[in-house]
Amino acid sequence: MSPVAISNVTQTSPSAREYFVLGTRVDAVQIPGVITQMQDWIARRDDCRYIAVTGMHGVTEAKHDPQLRAALASASLVVPDGMPLVWLGRRRGFTLPRRVYGPELMLRFWQETPSARYRHFLYGGAPGVADALAHKFARQFPNHQIAGTFSPPHVQPAISKCNLRGGPGNLFPHQRFEARYRLGRPRHAQARALDARPPGPS
Repeated sequence: MSPVAISNVTQTSPSAREYFVLGTRVDAVQIPGVITQMQDWIARRDDCRYIAVTGMHGVTEAKHDPQLRAALASASLVVPDGMPLVWLGRRRGFTLPRRVYGPELMLRFWQETPSARYRHFLYGGAPGVADALAHKFARQFPNHQIAGTFSPPHVQPAISKCNLRGGPGNLFPHQRFEARYRLGRPRHAQARALDARPPGPS
């Protein structure tokens, strides 16, 4: 991609820690910062928030999908889970050593908050995936509470509206962000963030 093409794709925001790619805001963050922000939100209990973990595919789809575009725009954080977004952020002067890989973010949050006694609701994925992960994490992280699991038959935007019971202070890890707004397209419904496999490389 030429420098001219890059300048047409990305724009720097007046905010010190975000940039825009094809009209979608991307927050220039790394996993430690995201975990700190999540803990701050939970401690304040002031609102219901969600994090969009997306890559260049999601950003590109948002260009043509108003519902996905609105969902990304409403997210409290849009984190770059894909090296093209990381490269574009670096081009804009941000220090981004690696992508924010969704499954790694989830696992690291559990690992780095062992005594916090947070409550988690595991939502999404193929039938049985959320339950298997709940059993695995219950053994591995006994201080955390798993409030429940749910694997809907089709992708639904339920979590973004925060209409599950529990309110602020509860965590609802979900499948890949762009999947939940691809209504009527079952091929996108396979979860990755709820997969119990270890994180892959950056």
